[in-house]
Amino acid sequence: MKKYFHKAEFPEHPEPPDWWWFGENWFGRLMWAIFGNSDDPEPIDKFYSDDWSQLKKRLYWYFVRNPLHNFDFYLIGFRDHDRIIYGKEPTKVFIDEGWNYYVARILPYRWLWVPFVSYQKKIGDRVFQFYLGWRHGASFGFKLRYHEEKERRQ
Repeated sequence: MKKYFHKAEFPEHPEPPDWWWFGENWFGRLMWAIFGNSDDPEPIDKFYSDDWSQLKKRLYWYFVRNPLHNFDFYLIGFRDHDRIIYGKEPTKVFIDEGWNYYVARILPYRWLWVPFVSYQKKIGDRVFQFYLGWRHGASFGFKLRYHEEKERRQ
């Protein structure tokens, strides 16, 4: 008989990142949540061509490609908390085809459970993808996409 539920534990991450360099007031906290990226503070070079200046990379990284990172991971997400995830494939967003689902128990709030559901289906040479909820990385997300299948990056 196939086992439908698995358990995965994610140990506590370091304390939430420091937002004080934006200022010790409500505006500083808001700027940290909207434009901060505490997990990847420097732009990752693989996303840019070689002729981009460092300033252009930073502006693109913070304002276009990755806004709301801290909001998503630390304010409505649970990146800085222990969590135990119960579900079909608790360490993946998508499985090859079909539904994936799990719930995460956020510690130390023993009463706090957050859901996640995803679906992926190949239709010819295209792929339909959908997910909604708190992913295993503890950030909240939503995706609805129908695209051509590409080779996966290794």
